[in-house]
Amino acid sequence: MREDICSLIRNDIVHLKIKPGEPLNEIRLAKELQVSRTPIREALRHLASEGLVTVTPNVGARVSEINLRDFRELIEFRIILERGVAHLVAINSTEDDLRAMRQLHNKTQSEKTEDLDRLTDLDSEFHFIIRRAAHNQLLEKQMEVIQIRFTWLMRSYHYKPHFVMIKIPDIVEAMEQRNTEALERMLVEHVEYFVDRLREETMKKF
Repeated sequence: MREDICSLIRNDIVHLKIKPGEPLNEIRLAKELQVSRTPIREALRHLASEGLVTVTPNVGARVSEINLRDFRELIEFRIILERGVAHLVAINSTEDDLRAMRQLHNKTQSEKTEDLDRLTDLDSEFHFIIRRAAHNQLLEKQMEVIQIRFTWLMRSYHYKPHFVMIKIPDIVEAMEQRNTEALERMLVEHVEYFVDRLREETMKKF
């Protein structure tokens, strides 16, 4: 049950249905989701561990504020993990993983969308495929949590992740050739490109 409740609240936060800084009232959430306060409290505690919720003793929970300075360490950590993902994908990816990536490419080509929600969904699908292709459950879980926070940031700043969509054919080729260097370069470039665009949007305050 907690996972279902976590997923519902997380989705509302990431899709900005609940805004950064907005209080998360346990009683109201329990009533809306038709559960007791205990699973709500557990879900909020878990979401706090993901960085999406801030819990203050004797005050309560609220959606975390988006502080770009806090993302510096997250970005550094993600780049380290992306290098590891690239290495494992080059070694462990299967034909099923390649097929999934090709299908995603076909989807992006047929849709040609500029809708922010759809583009971030496609970007999340890309990262799901690539982290699954590493075939390392521990790494996959770490990357999943990080991707959630990046998607939250993308939506908050109305960033449209075109870069990775353009690169999918090159990524497929690198996967086919088991080219660790090329995969690493493109996955890291994707993160750095996003960070560069974010800096531009925030007048280089990041």
